[in-house]
Amino acid sequence: MNWSILGWGFIGAAAVFLVVFSLLDKSKNTYDIRDFPKVERLKASRVDAIEGGLDRTIVLGHSLFSPGYPGLGLGSLSPLPGFLDPETLADGKMRITSSEGSLVVFARQIIEHTYQDGFSIALTPTVVKSCLLGPTPLSFTTGLLSNLSESRGHSLILTGSYGPEASIWSEICMSKRGYVFASAGTIASQAALYLHVKDLLIGENVFVLPGLISPGAGRGAGWITEDILRVLLIAMLVAGAILKLVGVL
Repeated sequence: MNWSILGWGFIGAAAVFLVVFSLLDKSKNTYDIRDFPKVERLKASRVDAIEGGLDRTIVLGHSLFSPGYPGLGLGSLSPLPGFLDPETLADGKMRITSSEGSLVVFARQIIEHTYQDGFSIALTPTVVKSCLLGPTPLSFTTGLLSNLSESRGHSLILTGSYGPEASIWSEICMSKRGYVFASAGTIASQAALYLHVKDLLIGENVFVLPGLISPGAGRGAGWITEDILRVLLIAMLVAGAILKLVGVL
């Protein structure tokens, strides 16, 4: 068996599936199989926070490039545009922060260049802020805890690459009757948050958060293609194991 041909075959099939499902699914913005009630609760909490005049904080993690978890740090920026809806920009009581300076700079660029559906941030007296609360995980934790302690009913969203110190952040926030949502990609953060954070995304689900926050036909086509290729791969592994047992391979 030529493994390179098999690999290129999968790549070609993925390209065909993406094109076909993108054309067939233009009018549909959701993919029912990837339905996460915890993300729906996140959306509802954002509305409640704006109506209640509460502060919100989005943590982008500690690194832009995470060698142990490729794409995780950079992926923290992907859902950010979905959080910058006109209501949030007008309200302005949201802080986007990280201990990595480059993530803060990119977040500021995303905030300042938001213009959609005739809405301009130049028309509002307040804007969403991006800030560096500390250049290291420990100093960042100190700055974040200080902000959380000063606010009532804070809303905290955790994304990107971070470690077990997130359990302290979430505990302080929940002790103030705040809401916590975490997209935990590292093993350490999953272990620290699993028992006490109700709305928690783990594993590969952390990479579907941008599509859940801002649904679209293109993202739905990608999810359908991913699921089809996963089923095909599982079927091929099972068939290969059976053929190996009977001596064909």
